[in-house]
Amino acid sequence: MKEEEILETARKRFKLVNDTEAAQRKREIDDLAFQVPENQWSAEAREQRKGGSVEGVNISLPARPCLSIPKLHQPIQIVLNQERSSRLGVNVHPLNEQSSKETAETLQGLYRRIERDSNAHQARSWAFQRAVEAGRGAYRVNLAHDEDSDYPFDLEIRIERILHQQNVFFDPSAQLADWSDGEWAFNVAWMPEDVFKRQFPKAKLSSSDSLEWAGINQEAPEWVKGEGPDKAFLIAEYFYKEYEEQRVVLVERLADGDVKHFEVDKNWKPQDGMSVILRERDIKKPIVKWCKMCGLEVLPDTLRDWDGKYIPLVPVVGRELIPFSPERIWTGVIGPAKDAQRTFNYGASSLVEMAALEPRAPFVGDPKQFEGYERW
Repeated sequence: MKEEEILETARKRFKLVNDTEAAQRKREIDDLAFQVPENQWSAEAREQRKGGSVEGVNISLPARPCLSIPKLHQPIQIVLNQERSSRLGVNVHPLNEQSSKETAETLQGLYRRIERDSNAHQARSWAFQRAVEAGRGAYRVNLAHDEDSDYPFDLEIRIERILHQQNVFFDPSAQLADWSDGEWAFNVAWMPEDVFKRQFPKAKLSSSDSLEWAGINQEAPEWVKGEGPDKAFLIAEYFYKEYEEQRVVLVERLADGDVKHFEVDKNWKPQDGMSVILRERDIKKPIVKWCKMCGLEVLPDTLRDWDGKYIPLVPVVGRELIPFSPERIWTGVIGPAKDAQRTFNYGASSLVEMAALEPRAPFVGDPKQFEGYERW
């Protein structure tokens, strides 16, 4: 596709996923904010309990207790400890007669080195923690130059954590639980204007003036924000799949009965007259593309093919509810436990308030007044 078509398609897809997942993403942010104890009380409840005058009348009311006792940390930590002790990873095994145990062990060793050098357990645990708390997380597989190599162009595979996982957007039409059948994905971040101009001096937006900025705000409002020194652009890593059509044939050689399969052109036919096609089918081979883009352009010198047939953003799912409406819902530990936590906080605060109102002076009276009530 041409860059204009890529940009137009990407903007439509980004708007689609934003509209489709708006409610889900709001729930996730609310759940993560609930981690902080003081956020477990609503602003209205805090306002009612802070004391002060009553409707302008000069009557001073004492502040009421507003306790937050985190009861969710322990069950969350139990689940996280189970994940860390599980030592998650990938095992390589031979699957057919062309494979060998030695080759599998070599590949296993290479993969273990990738995990060790990139601290893969940190990336997985970070994504797993968000999935446990809010329902969904993500990490990534990346390519980067190997700074320890003597050859400056050597690349190495890294498994990396994503700090702000809410900035990852997957194709909402994917059906599989791991989104491996998704056609596209985004990883976005806001970038200040001065940083943008320094990193992408060839970009059109690097030379835009205030008049053009106003036009950008109208044409792509979700991709820009701020004014003056606070201007910022939304920069997206955009992964998408294109497909190459191929024909696969199963051919038998008549002389010795040898059967092999080949990937060939659509019009290919056996030329020697000594072979026959037993079976054939057309396949679509996925090619993953990658670029960086903002709302108005694909950034210069970023469009290229990505190695492999999978988009290298890996989702981690806590619990996906069985669909009962067009919306798909994911949840973690925090969401369903919010009301119970608020009830506990309210009860503990009321208990402290009642204890504070109890008289502190001991009861004094004639001993006969307490006959029969000694145990009380």
